[in-house]
Amino acid sequence: MHNIYEIIFVIEPTVSIDDLKVHLDQFLDIVKKKNGSNLAINIIQQKKLAWMRKKYKYGYLIYHRYVSSPDTVNEYEMDLKSLETCILWQTILIDRDVDKNKFLELDSINEYNIIADSEEYNVMKDMM
Repeated sequence: MHNIYEIIFVIEPTVSIDDLKVHLDQFLDIVKKKNGSNLAINIIQQKKLAWMRKKYKYGYLIYHRYVSSPDTVNEYEMDLKSLETCILWQTILIDRDVDKNKFLELDSINEYNIIADSEEYNVMKDMM
């Protein structure tokens, strides 16, 4: 049984893009290790937060959409909890009991979509 999930999390603005990519590679590997498929991942640079969180007004907003079994969510969130630079996160169940084979061919994420102009970017557009 596989489901489609979206997770959005915020990383402290003091983290370099190279360090951020190392962490994202770990998250992509979690999904692959659990026999899932990574559908999309976007890094939005320096997005202004609606409120201060851990003394930060800005942070990197990460959007990750993937297909995997439900136990993947627990491992993913445990890794986020252990990551000191993670400010907050939210996981959303998009669809239940999908045919993972339809998504195998889409699992071709080798690069991240990095969006530099965060104030102009509409995150909700990706979620629809």
